[in-house]
Amino acid sequence: MKNFFVLSVILVATLVFGETMAASAQGYLGLPPIARDEFNRITRYYYYDAVCWMKDERHAQVIDSDEVATCDGAIDHLDRFVAKKKFTALFDARYRRIIELRRQELLQAELGKLGIQTIRTQLSDSKLHLSAPEQKMLMHLVRAGNLIEQAHHLQLNTWELNASAINRGTPTDAAFVRHFQTPWCEGIEDPLCNAMSTFPSERRFYPQSFFDDKGNARCDLLTKGGRELLNPFYAIVKGDKGFVAQPFTVAYRGALEPAAAELRQAAELAKALPNEKPLATYLDKAAEALLRDGLNPFHESDQAWLDAAHESKFYVRIGADEQYWEDCHVKAGYHAQIGIVDPVASQTLEAYRPHIKAMEGLFEKRIGTATYKARDVQVKMPEVVDVILFSGDARSANQTTIGQTLPNQCGPDGTEQCTSNRTIVYRNHIEASYTGKSAPRIYLMFAEEVRKNFNAQGSVDLTALHEFAHNLG
Repeated sequence: MKNFFVLSVILVATLVFGETMAASAQGYLGLPPIARDEFNRITRYYYYDAVCWMKDERHAQVIDSDEVATCDGAIDHLDRFVAKKKFTALFDARYRRIIELRRQELLQAELGKLGIQTIRTQLSDSKLHLSAPEQKMLMHLVRAGNLIEQAHHLQLNTWELNASAINRGTPTDAAFVRHFQTPWCEGIEDPLCNAMSTFPSERRFYPQSFFDDKGNARCDLLTKGGRELLNPFYAIVKGDKGFVAQPFTVAYRGALEPAAAELRQAAELAKALPNEKPLATYLDKAAEALLRDGLNPFHESDQAWLDAAHESKFYVRIGADEQYWEDCHVKAGYHAQIGIVDPVASQTLEAYRPHIKAMEGLFEKRIGTATYKARDVQVKMPEVVDVILFSGDARSANQTTIGQTLPNQCGPDGTEQCTSNRTIVYRNHIEASYTGKSAPRIYLMFAEEVRKNFNAQGSVDLTALHEFAHNLG
């Protein structure tokens, strides 16, 4: 479970090197339609011999040859753009250019909404006290994280589109898919807001036929289809007689196999590091889990991950966990989280441990023993982590994760209640959120004598308590 703060944070490690939804309505030349006033604004701005779209009467949102005229009535050059009641090749070329200019405007507007702060981690920084073998291990982990992001893009059905936008698109196209992980705008409802000049229709995790004619996912089909369709670690594909479940290990193996190989190499390096046996064990188990089928393939690796809490200098979580990202909130999204634990800051949170039993008893008293009985909750206090890399479902363009409690699925079949959890507080995310969002607002809203009571550390403590509370009640 995540705790979010709405602020975009791009994480940089400086040593780091389906089916479609129904197409939108088409305008002229088969391109998405452009609003008449936007067409006229752009053509006037960029062309001295501009042709304006004077009316829209024949086909809604589709420019026709009898609906245009020269913007400057004193200049008679319309015959260059309209001949024999048809648009000329010159007009077509200009129209495509206007569409492209508008597409780039919309992408820049969507990107402009982001409040981006870069958190840069220099692995060779002496303050981190990382040995050469530790840095080498982290590089394998970062490469694994990048491959896991590829697996998530495959889940999103956007991998080849994103790669095309980066390799063959404009710098704005590349920046857009880097931030949003898809070519489609989230906040601007305009079909021209697309990071691909070919305007592919929107894709999602589920097949096209899984959605009704209004674009709503028919999530009830998962319930009707049985246990495998509902399993968080199975993809949904169209079969001959309806929808069938396909293990993630089959659907995304091209990304998972090399990611597992990187984890194994990191595990071998971790085995040679002092006091990192718990981490090495987890990395080996995580590599196995990425390639294992089953109702809960991460059961064994989750236990190793829980055992590594407060036992390693490094924080690593690689696999599939959160379920917010897809329409039905059922399937686990691939992600990677890599960071460095601050043992001193983590130890200070142990002050809350003696209160766990009392708080469970309070829940029982307030709710009533007939409804709730106090549990013997086995929880380790939150670890304070400075993030090196978030990838895949762990990062979002519009918000960043500042705290998390995992795992979400427990037991061999994923249906058991999770009575043992690991809670993480992402300190450098919280500090970036405080600096970029909270502090400026506090300055405007409160007097000086009140402002002195706020600081980034208070936000860290608040997040720790929030995550800790997930284990109670």
